Amino acid sequence: MEKRTYKIEFKAEDRSVKGDAAVYGSWSQDLGWFREIIEPGAFTDAVMDSDIRALFNHDPNRLLARKKRGGSSQDTLTVEATERGLTYSFDMPSHGDDILEMIERGDLTQNSFAFKVAKDGDRWETDEAGNHFRYVTKVEELFDISPVTYPAYTSATIDTNAAKRSFDLYMKKEAEKEKIDTQEVKEETPTVGEDGTGEDYGLEMEDMRRYLKLRERYEFIY
Repeated sequence: MEKRTYKIEFKAEDRSVKGDAAVYGSWSQDLGWFREIIEPGAFTDAVMDSDIRALFNHDPNRLLARKKRGGSSQDTLTVEATERGLTYSFDMPSHGDDILEMIERGDLTQNSFAFKVAKDGDRWETDEAGNHFRYVTKVEELFDISPVTYPAYTSATIDTNAAKRSFDLYMKKEAEKEKIDTQEVKEETPTVGEDGTGEDYGLEMEDMRRYLKLRERYEFIY
């Protein structure tokens, strides 16, 4: 389970609390190893397939509302995947009067959500400077939406651990891919003829171009 926090406006009218838990196309803060963006449509299936709670500070002892899996007439939490992102609303229960007051005073200004990325539900990029970026394309499950005092990933060890596990998995896949590609270079490196074209060995020009491209990419081999 991973948690992300966004400084997004939400408000309370009478006892109704409304806000955006996440906005598509908005970069996260630096998570320590990478930055992250959620792409449009990532929440669509998870909203219907998840049993979602509204909590305060992700604390299960501070339950505020709930939307059951598939939806129910007894739901007290509304969660929707819109063109903008993930929105929610609920009526604050009486035991949350202190939270309601803090929202109205502007003391609480951040939302956080706990989620699980679907298998193959993300892709990664690394720029020339070595910065890593994650694009979440599909969320498998949403666990909770929470007004929070502090960003979750700077105040709770479990959150940074989850982000680190995602990053480590990406780096492992990249290492395996690099190993395969490197082996491909070694296997496909031709013996170049005296004129430098490889024609002495009957190589096609397409093969030579592919070899040169791979050699340029993996020049450290030589």
